Amino acid sequence: MVIEPHERIFNGVRSEFTEGAVKGNYVEGSQGLEHFPDQLKTFAVVEDIDFSRPYPGTIFRFPLRTKAQAEISKLSPYAYPAEKA
Repeated sequence: MVIEPHERIFNGVRSEFTEGAVKGNYVEGSQGLEHFPDQLKTFAVVEDIDFSRPYPGTIFRFPLRTKAQAEISKLSPYAYPAEKA
């Protein structure tokens, strides 16, 4: 499941998209990797992730945001620059 509360990436693309989340198969050859490779490629740097098989765990991706992005964010009004990561 991908939680995407701003509904900017997955909105209208998948029928399973409801209220800020998409539940689906993200294994290689599935719609997830084919339609959203830029969203999932950030996880490719994690050594034990093999997109050709299901991953037996939970992966979190927290977005960095500038002050301008934080001002319009539905998640948080706080900026989180790369220097804090």
